[in-house]
Amino acid sequence: MADPQDMVIPLLGEMRGEISELPSHMDFRFGEVENRLKKMDESLVTFRHAPGADSLLSKIVTGEFEERLGVLERRLSELETQK
Repeated sequence: MADPQDMVIPLLGEMRGEISELPSHMDFRFGEVENRLKKMDESLVTFRHAPGADSLLSKIVTGEFEERLGVLERRLSELETQK
């Protein structure tokens, strides 16, 4: 069986190698997290604009409906005056 002293030095060398690789791995993982957060922020902006867009769309639809009603009322009044 090997002496513990002979096992410690190689083990410490392996640990040092793994520790030196850790920052690059952490940078990669943080980059992934940043990308996910950026996508979530973009989605949040979309959700914030959705009520305004919905309100605008309903105003447009309502406006078109009111225009059609106005045209119908005008035609009806023209028909009433012709009688």
